[in-house]
Amino acid sequence: MSGTGLSPRAALDRRRNRALAIPNADGSQLEGFIESPLGGDAIERVATIAGWHAWDHMPVAVVTIEHDGRIIGRSREAGPRSDVAAKYGRASYASTGWVVDLDFRALHAASATLVATVYPMAEHGGVRLDPLTVRVIGDPTIDRAGVPYPPPPGVLGNLDAPGDEAVVPLGAVTIKGWARSTYSPVARVSLSANGIDLGRARLGLHRADVADSDTAIDAPISGFEQVVDLSVLGEDTEAIVLRAEVVALDGTTDAFEHHLGIAAPAELAVSDPAGAEQPVRVRPDAPFNLLVVTHDLGYGGAQLWLFELLRQARAGSAFPCTVISFHDGALLGALEALGIEVHVTSAIPVDSTAPYEGRIAELTSWLHGRGHSAALVNTFRSFGGADLAERLGLPVVWAIHESWPESLIWAFDHPEGRVDPTIRSIAARSLARAGAVIFESDATRALYESRAPGRCALVPYGVETGALDSFASSTSKSVARERLGIEARGRVLLVMGTIEPRKSQTLIAQAFGELASRHGDAELILVGDLHTNYSAALAAFVERAGLGDRIRMVPVTPDALSWYRASDVLVCGSDVESLPRSVLDAMCLGVPVVATRVFGLAELLDDGSTGLLYEPCDLAAAIDALDLVLGMPDEQLAAIAERGSALVHAHHDAAHYASDVVVLLRGLQRDPTASPADLLRAR
Repeated sequence: MSGTGLSPRAALDRRRNRALAIPNADGSQLEGFIESPLGGDAIERVATIAGWHAWDHMPVAVVTIEHDGRIIGRSREAGPRSDVAAKYGRASYASTGWVVDLDFRALHAASATLVATVYPMAEHGGVRLDPLTVRVIGDPTIDRAGVPYPPPPGVLGNLDAPGDEAVVPLGAVTIKGWARSTYSPVARVSLSANGIDLGRARLGLHRADVADSDTAIDAPISGFEQVVDLSVLGEDTEAIVLRAEVVALDGTTDAFEHHLGIAAPAELAVSDPAGAEQPVRVRPDAPFNLLVVTHDLGYGGAQLWLFELLRQARAGSAFPCTVISFHDGALLGALEALGIEVHVTSAIPVDSTAPYEGRIAELTSWLHGRGHSAALVNTFRSFGGADLAERLGLPVVWAIHESWPESLIWAFDHPEGRVDPTIRSIAARSLARAGAVIFESDATRALYESRAPGRCALVPYGVETGALDSFASSTSKSVARERLGIEARGRVLLVMGTIEPRKSQTLIAQAFGELASRHGDAELILVGDLHTNYSAALAAFVERAGLGDRIRMVPVTPDALSWYRASDVLVCGSDVESLPRSVLDAMCLGVPVVATRVFGLAELLDDGSTGLLYEPCDLAAAIDALDLVLGMPDEQLAAIAERGSALVHAHHDAAHYASDVVVLLRGLQRDPTASPADLLRAR
């Protein structure tokens, strides 16, 4: 290492390249030095740059070094820094030292200007320090006159959460980080704990902090994340080594490891809260009057499932219906047009029992005496509706669309863990007491069978095949393309659905980018932009990759059918999905589907016959799948589309699932103890 000749204490007192008093919104600040080399120092062509930094009195996450707009190295720990801890009187400063290894052998110039970026902690933007110019001495082993030297191959990134030495529950834990490779995109990030496989992380997540200080094409979408269940390690586990192994497309690998402690388990057992005593049930012969509780009224799979069900059942005209939603959305007017009363209210609080009980009491009072005879709860996230219905004495049919067990849903929806254990117990109790818990796929049903024994039932999703057939017969592909301004000469790939991390639009865009030159006339259209941070990162990637003329992002639209009709292939890249409406719509309209092998998709599609399947959270698998479908002969693609359409017409008409749900609701009103399976058999 090229040094300064100063003692550690003397080096601490040098003020060059010090980053002090950089305030954050919470009053914290960045402290530290680049200790060696200093500006103007001479360094060998293989050297190191070293220093120490703390943020809010804690070690920073990572330091990167950039030259000529390229990141050429990331920090590793420098060993104990007792000198820093002693000088500042803080024990935590003993872990603040860092070292970055640099290789200048391919640099022809005699000097180099380096920029250090300090990443304080997860989700924080990097702090760029002042440029540091050094003299590079010694003869280069490779003469690249006039050509900037290439950075060494490697993986840059960090495992942000949980932090090293963090204490975590032996249950659901959210893992977050970022990674990118020098010369090719990251293909996958495999997670493990104590050597036990935890699956792959979700890729392509937005990281504006990385993009702000990294010019790489994939920097804006370099984040990864997954919710894992550490209970698989066993109750006797005393410590955890969490490992995230990064593999790039070119085979470059690296891994991040953190050592974790284990927290005491939270107490979930509670007595029934006040007001939860069993009320008088509605009369079996009371007029049918439906209460619906849902999480949202925007365009989305679960929301459209509910709207189509209520429309098919003629809710609002054949029987009274009230919908309570915790978020507004475009479907509000459509529901009201059916004659349904819609009440949009704020979400039920989950961080404390007192506010929770207050909101439940408020809604119970508002609904009392309105004559409801049964309740339909839509999505696990609407669990408060099941508790509410039970307190009103209503039989409950609970539709769960999320293909995660409840422990992981809590962790994903509330990553800070601020859910009162009593409220989680209330949700678990409501699930166990529900008259029927219904699912769109068997794989999702299996996740909940033990939580509601004998009450779970498969009710396959469906679409209105007659209306779709009518649209197809009246609107040709050419007409649809003219309407939407599509002038494609090659195949058009469509991704339909809200642009969000679980649907992996960034991964699909990366895969398409890798194939763009090979399939020069193809286009990728992403419909469902809600202008979130995730979609902004996707747009930034498209711009950096120079794919603006090949990838098109479209806002959420009520005219989804025209987009299906105009496309050649539907791509569904979700890593969590029960049975998406977009896939059924496309198949019914004769559009072939390539989708991930998850939950209901793997049950619906016979790979190579009624559709094409590939592994989720894997860029290499996505590239292979898109390459296959873009190069497939027209007649083979048409045959897949024809078989897929026949399957949907035969088994997935919307009238079927709507009638099944109404049968369950009316049957449970007559007999709250009736088995869902018996009710469906008797229909």
